[in-house]
Amino acid sequence: MSKSEVIQNLLDELNNQNQIYIAIIGTILAVLGLAFTIFSFMQRRFSDKQIQKMEDDFKKDFEIEERKVDFQELTEAVHGTLDIVSRVTNELEKSTKVEKELQKQIVSAMNSNLESKASLLEAISVLSDLSIINNRLEGLNNTLADVKDRVVPKTLDTVLVLTTNGMMRIKENITKRDVKLTDKAIEYMNSIEHQFNEVVENTLKTDTDPKLKNSIKVANQDLITKISNVIS
Repeated sequence: MSKSEVIQNLLDELNNQNQIYIAIIGTILAVLGLAFTIFSFMQRRFSDKQIQKMEDDFKKDFEIEERKVDFQELTEAVHGTLDIVSRVTNELEKSTKVEKELQKQIVSAMNSNLESKASLLEAISVLSDLSIINNRLEGLNNTLADVKDRVVPKTLDTVLVLTTNGMMRIKENITKRDVKLTDKAIEYMNSIEHQFNEVVENTLKTDTDPKLKNSIKVANQDLITKISNVIS
C-alpha cells in the first residue's frame, strides 16, 4: 500500500469518527434541549398555580370579595341618596318659585290696598263729617304701617299724590264747615307724614329711575306742606 493510500485511509477513519462524535453530541444536545423545555414548562405551570394560590390567599385574608360586595352596596346606596337629594332639590326649587310668586302677589295686593286707602282719603267731600275723616286717616295710617317696607316706587308716587289731594279735601271740608279736627285726626296726620318720610328716604337710596325719584321727592314735599296747612 502506497503512502498516499495510507494517509487517505487515516483521513477516512478520522472522518468516520468525527461523524460519530457529532451524532453523539447532537443527540446529547437534543436531550438537553427537551429536558430544558420540559423544565421550563413545569416551572411556568408551577409559577401560575403559585401566583393564583397567593392571590386566593390574599383575598381570603383580607376578605376582598366581601369588601367588594360591600363597596357595591355602598355605591348603590350613595347613588340612591343622590337621587333623593336631586328630587328634593327640584321640589325645593319649585317651592321657592311658588313662594316668590306668592310674595310678589302679596306685595302687589298690599300696594293696591294702600292705593285704595289713599283714594278713599281723596274722596272726602265737604259733606263728610269728622268721623269719616278720622276713619279714613286711620285706615291710611294703619295700612301704611303694614306695607311701608314693601311699597314699590310707582305706587309710592301715586299714593303721595292721592294723599296730598286728600289733605286738600280735608282742609276744604273743615274750612267750609267751620270745624276743627280731632286730636286723633291730627295724630294720624303726623304719623302718616312721618311714615311717608321714612319710605321716601329708603326709596331714594335704591336704584329707582331718577325721574321717578324726583317725582316722589317733589310729591312728598308737597304732602308735607299740605299737612302743615291742614293742622295749622
